[in-house]
Amino acid sequence: VVALRMPDRYRADALIVVSVPDPQGGAIHPPGIKQMKAVAARAMTDEKLAHMIAAYGLYNFPALSGRPYQFGQDPAQDVAMVEKLGQLRLDLRLESTPNGLLMVVCSSTIPALAAQLANHLASAIIEENLTDPAAHDSFRMTIVSPARVPPKPYRPNRTLIVLDGLAGGALLGITIALFIALFRRRPMQLAS
Repeated sequence: VVALRMPDRYRADALIVVSVPDPQGGAIHPPGIKQMKAVAARAMTDEKLAHMIAAYGLYNFPALSGRPYQFGQDPAQDVAMVEKLGQLRLDLRLESTPNGLLMVVCSSTIPALAAQLANHLASAIIEENLTDPAAHDSFRMTIVSPARVPPKPYRPNRTLIVLDGLAGGALLGITIALFIALFRRRPMQLAS
C-alpha cells in the first residue's frame, strides 16, 4: 500500500563542461572543483532560486507574472518562500568531477518540469560565469547535454519496497512464532 501511494519522482540531468584555456594557447585543462562550485553557488543564491520558484509556481507558490519575487515585500509570502526554498534545495543537486564536468540534477513529480528546472539552472550557471569577468577569463563553461524529459520515474522502486515489506513481515512472523513457542510450552502428558 505504501509503495502504491508514493508519488513517482522523475530525474533530469544537464551536463556542463568546464575548461580552463592555457594563456599561451596550449592545451585546455579542467578547473578545480572549488572554482566550479563557487560559480554554481553564485547562481543558486536564495534570491535567484526564489525568482525560479515564483516564475514556475513551484510547490503551490502563486506564480508571479510580469514581476520578479522580492524578499521583504510581503512577510507572509517570505515565510512561505523560505519553506519553498528548502524544498527546492532538496530537489536540486550539483555533482562535479575533477575532469571538469558539472552535472545539474533536478527531481520532480512532473517529468517536463524536472527537465525545465535543470536546464534553467544550467543556463543560470553559464550566465553567472559570463557576468563575472574573473571567472569568465579563467575558465569557460558550455552546456554539452541539456536535460531531456525523463521517460520513466527513478523513484520509488516499488518492487524493492514490496520485497522489503515481505522480508520484514516474514522475519517478524518467524520471530513472533519462536517467541510464542518458547514461552507457551505445554507440559508433556504421559500416556496411560
